[in-house]
Amino acid sequence: TYNRSSFLKETIESVLAQDDGAIEYLILDDGSTDETRAIIEPYRPCLSYHYHDNVGETITVNRGISIAKGEWIAIVNSDDPLLPGWLFTMRTAIAENPKAKLFYPDWLRIDAKGHILAVVKQPDYSIFKMIPCQTCYNFNCNIGPGMLIHRDLYK
Repeated sequence: TYNRSSFLKETIESVLAQDDGAIEYLILDDGSTDETRAIIEPYRPCLSYHYHDNVGETITVNRGISIAKGEWIAIVNSDDPLLPGWLFTMRTAIAENPKAKLFYPDWLRIDAKGHILAVVKQPDYSIFKMIPCQTCYNFNCNIGPGMLIHRDLYK
């Protein structure tokens, strides 16, 4: 998170409300100067909070991945609440597709007040759709929030 205190409570509660509390929940604060710390404080028993000076999203996400201990990793931006049942859906997908290393749900595009603007239905992606060829530039990868990725893919 970075200066997203107005969205943070909803997102934290969406993660904590998942059907199975057996998750490692990290919040990495990329140097917020707003009320982020105060919003997070009541939830500290249920998550691990890490503050550092502002270094940008890429370094912060990579730091979070290095701290996380789990086999599977989800990156949830502070303004992207998870839908109810997300964790159950992801675990079901893993059980049904044990060789797959990346899962992603459909998601909602919402405004700053949480009003639904659009339902984004995800197509089935393949490595060939996700990586552009050198001559055609036919690149299509809009995975969106709620992606779950196996640690091996980061390595």
